Amino acid sequence: MKRFSLMLGLFLSLFTLVACQEETVILEKEDLEALVFENATFEYDGNTHNIYVQDVPKGVTVTYMSKDLVNPGTYIIIAIVECNGVKVTKHATLTINQKASVLEAETVQTTYLYGGNPFPTYKLNNDEQELI
Repeated sequence: MKRFSLMLGLFLSLFTLVACQEETVILEKEDLEALVFENATFEYDGNTHNIYVQDVPKGVTVTYMSKDLVNPGTYIIIAIVECNGVKVTKHATLTINQKASVLEAETVQTTYLYGGNPFPTYKLNNDEQELI
């Protein structure tokens, strides 16, 4: 009888351990709506920029409607968060600001005549804008 009790105790301990390790989390619509998807601002650097839903639980899938943005501008990013057939649509704004331009001119200028007027040379620190 002691042997049976000991084996039953071990079995129940193992069952409890396995059940805790394989715990299934049921997420409701409110849980998905509570996930954080924040606006972000970047300075143009020629690289791609993205924003993501934060701390996505295991079993939740997120699909983004816009990603890998490069050019300056303001973009509305849509994230569709889904779990167990429940879908939630989240929106955030990603802004890429133009790089600050610095116009430099040499101390000693070589000027060219353009229409009879002197035309000095300039240098711009980025290739985002053009001198006109």
